[in-house]
Amino acid sequence: MARENIEGVNIVNRTGKTTPEYTKSDVERIYQMAKPRSWQDLVSFIEQRGDSLWHITPGEAVAMKNDFQQLATNNVPFRDNPDQAYEEAHKFRAQNRPAEEQAFKQMRRS
Repeated sequence: MARENIEGVNIVNRTGKTTPEYTKSDVERIYQMAKPRSWQDLVSFIEQRGDSLWHITPGEAVAMKNDFQQLATNNVPFRDNPDQAYEEAHKFRAQNRPAEEQAFKQMRRS
């Protein structure tokens, strides 16, 4: 079991997977656990609990953290609905895919 810190997320990799893709159900689980009131609440939750989020991979945790941080930075209104949050996050993700892919490649090298 490898423990590492990737872009501010403390990760224990129990699965060996490092995919950066996450699903609506992953976001729903994070919402259930974090009970967020802002994008920053989600970012903080992932940073603090990344090592205990067994249902998502390290790459998914990093991707979600980055996506939610991007929404906060761009002052996108917070969405109480996890499905809407997923859609908002993936809009920004599509716009920033090259930067995300580069970050993921660096993560895999370490």
